[in-house]
Amino acid sequence: MAALAPYGITAATLTAFQTTINNYQTKVPTPRNAAALKVTLRKNIKNLIKETDKVLKEQMDKTVIGFKTANPNFVSTYKINRIIIDPSKTITTLKGTVTNSADNSFIIGATLKVDGTQLKAITNDKGDYEIKPITPGTANVIVSAPKFKDNTITNITVKKGQINKQDISLTPA
Repeated sequence: MAALAPYGITAATLTAFQTTINNYQTKVPTPRNAAALKVTLRKNIKNLIKETDKVLKEQMDKTVIGFKTANPNFVSTYKINRIIIDPSKTITTLKGTVTNSADNSFIIGATLKVDGTQLKAITNDKGDYEIKPITPGTANVIVSAPKFKDNTITNITVKKGQINKQDISLTPA
């Protein structure tokens, strides 16, 4: 204690620090407990998805068929929205093809950058690109290639856990 006195550390200060550490340790689980909790939560979510899918198959799907003649648009929309996507199993991705607006040929080596991030991709020999993982929401992508005008595609909707498609064309310079 004598050695800490010049730094303003007192017995009360040390007691307060120890109390804070003890409070923290009781509120934050150990890494092993946290890992076990994550596994449990994932299993619970998986079971809930299975149960929901079962209810939809056994009850809702059969009920909706009765509307097929009177309201085919409703039935079609239901079937499309009915698919349960497990975002934890699918990496959120943005992909597509970059082409020349003059002749629709593939642009090889075009660079795509997600504005405001470090994410980027370069097109392959078929003009295809893939950016993953990308944050869900809206994104702006800046596209450039030698001998072409740069193009910024704004407000691309990126849905979580899905492969989002965005084809892009560039105008020759």
